[in-house]
Formats: sequence, C-alpha cells, structure tokens
Amino acid sequence: MKKLLKKRVLIPLIVIAVVAIGAAVAYAAFTSAPVTTSSNLTTATPGLLINQVNPAWNLTNLVPGTTYTETVQLKNSGSMTFNSLGLTDSLSNNASGDAGDIGSLLYVTIDGGNPISVDALASGVQISGTIVSGGYESVVLTLQLDSGADNSYAGYNFGNLSFTFTGNQ
Repeated sequence: MKKLLKKRVLIPLIVIAVVAIGAAVAYAAFTSAPVTTSSNLTTATPGLLINQVNPAWNLTNLVPGTTYTETVQLKNSGSMTFNSLGLTDSLSNNASGDAGDIGSLLYVTIDGGNPISVDALASGVQISGTIVSGGYESVVLTLQLDSGADNSYAGYNFGNLSFTFTGNQ
C-alpha cells in the first residue's frame, strides 16, 4: 500500500514536472527594436581645368584639305570622378553668302575617331574616358576643311571655332 500510495503521489508529481519543463522550453520571448545606422552626407566639388584658357582656332586663310591638330590636356581638379566627358563647339561665323554654310564643311576628329561636322558638334557629343580626382586626360582634336569643298572658300575669314568640355559624373 505504501508503494501504491507512493506511485499515486509520485506519478502526478512527475507529470507536473514534465509539463512545467515542457512549458518552460516551449516559451520564447521575442523583442525587436529599430536600429538606425549613421547616415553621412558628403558633397563633392566638380572641377575641370584645361591646359589653355579657351581651346579655339582662328579660321582664316583656309583652303580645302587644311587641317589643324591640337592636344588639349584636361585635369580633374575637383573631388569627384568624371565618368565621361562632353564636348561642344561654337563657331562665331564671320562669313556671309556662299561661305555661310562653313559649319557643314568643317570636320572635327576626336582622338582619331570618326569626323563630326562642326554643325553637329554644336549639339554636343560624349567622349569616353574616366578622370579620377586629380587625374588627367588628353584629348586630340583635329580640324579639317572638307577637301571636296570648292576653292571659293579659300582665303575667307570664317571666325573662331571654340570648344567647351564638361565633366559628367
């Protein structure tokens, strides 16, 4: 009888202990809190220097087939990288009459690429090349008066052709 009484008391105690242990194991607490990482906002300074004040050609006494070549050295003086360069031109055309269409007969070649008419270049082109902060890029510009132009263009003062370079991020 003592054994039976011990079993009757012991079994419920064991069951209660197992349930209590199971409940403790099954309980889990979850907490969450938003974490804000520090955000830094920095500014960059753009800067593009050219080895000359204004790359330009004075277009006088041209004859068909005349070429000019010049290397323009660009320096990124800013704190950001330029992923490409832009180039536009401006022709201050002094010519009149038949010589007024000179922009379609003048071609610029950039770094040995395909010739672009001065008229088309006025809308701008992208030049490949990356210039890191403090870095340099040389751009070779070649100007040519179309060799197929007739001799009526010879000796005209066509004005000045100037170039503008831009750095693109």
